[in-house]
Amino acid sequence: MAGMLHKMGVWMGDEFFPSDRNNQFGTYENLQWFDMNRAVLNGAYHGAYARLVPDDKPLWGLKDPLMVSLMPTMLPYLDDTRVIEVQREREATIASYVKAYRDMPPGRDEKFAASWYDGHKLSLRQSLKDYDGPVLYVQFERVKANPIKEARRMADFVFEGIENEVTAGQIMRAAEHVKQGS
Repeated sequence: MAGMLHKMGVWMGDEFFPSDRNNQFGTYENLQWFDMNRAVLNGAYHGAYARLVPDDKPLWGLKDPLMVSLMPTMLPYLDDTRVIEVQREREATIASYVKAYRDMPPGRDEKFAASWYDGHKLSLRQSLKDYDGPVLYVQFERVKANPIKEARRMADFVFEGIENEVTAGQIMRAAEHVKQGS
């Protein structure tokens, strides 16, 4: 989903995790945010988030699974936030995790993946409980089945009330990103 937003013109950062055998197109996880999130988890200054978004980027995005736990810390420092929650079936997520991390150290098995998934969902529910901004729920399988329709729905949500408009070409590039990654 982050790659789709990037293809529609949402600034997701300048430096991303590179592609690898698990994700041939990269992750669109901004390395600066990734490092900042880990620093905040370790007690670093929370106000540093405001410095990571360049002034010339009025529309930007962030993708980092850890941000689910950090939303209550991060959101007070950000203006006009919008959250896209990507939902995927538990079993499919666990299978994907196990496949992606099959060469990792022992213990990264289905039981570990299930525990990670359940904890992630609980953190997300707790984080969104007090969030009063807009949330778009996106079903992973629906995006794969109809990427153009879902890209348009995401664009309508993200760009609502913003001068920038998403072009048909950007929507098509976003949809192609899904097709390539399927």
